[in-house]
Amino acid sequence: MQSIIELLYKGDIRGVSLKLPADRRDKELAYYDKIKALMAGENAKLFDEYADTVALNYEFLIERAYALAFKTGFLLGLEMADTEEI
Repeated sequence: MQSIIELLYKGDIRGVSLKLPADRRDKELAYYDKIKALMAGENAKLFDEYADTVALNYEFLIERAYALAFKTGFLLGLEMADTEEI
């Protein structure tokens, strides 16, 4: 079973949209296609491997940051609810 944090991060919760807007995605893909057109053979293959690695690394880091922010918010909520020190 996936965690709720993972589901929220991936935008799999009803009513939540965490997808990249089409215009930004299209711009990114257009740049990728232009760069790829300048390369041939081994260079094109290396560029694809690099792009895949970078995408996975960024996804990993963003998911970690999202989980940390969610947990921090939860801990802040717990601290605010602690009335023993008031």
